[in-house]
Amino acid sequence: MRRRPPVEVAPVTVLINGQEIRLLEDGSEYAAWSFRAPQTDGVGLILQRFEARLREVSTDEADKIIAVLFAKNQRGILWSALLMVAAERPDIYASRLWELASNEKMLLSRSVRTDAIAAVAAFYPYRTVEERR
Repeated sequence: MRRRPPVEVAPVTVLINGQEIRLLEDGSEYAAWSFRAPQTDGVGLILQRFEARLREVSTDEADKIIAVLFAKNQRGILWSALLMVAAERPDIYASRLWELASNEKMLLSRSVRTDAIAAVAAFYPYRTVEERR
């Protein structure tokens, strides 16, 4: 039996604060949960170290990491990891990632939506009364 070639999915362009970022539905919603267990090598280890770094950063370092991700990333798994950690650290990330987390394309993305929703909920208390309306 012949194997079908993988279906190429084009990244979606998302406009965040006037900057275009890209989101590629990478199927990570099916694998991301397995990376939460301790990893010793491979992608899981890289992802866990990335998340650990995001948890430890100062505001200046957060700005640098976010700028690189906005400029270079398209993988859903990295957007998801960023928003997951951001929900844990709204004091650092709420003002920086509200537009990303609350963007309709992110909220509807299979790869990102769970963490986008969690980030919106965590960021909500940091929004002004007017922004909450």
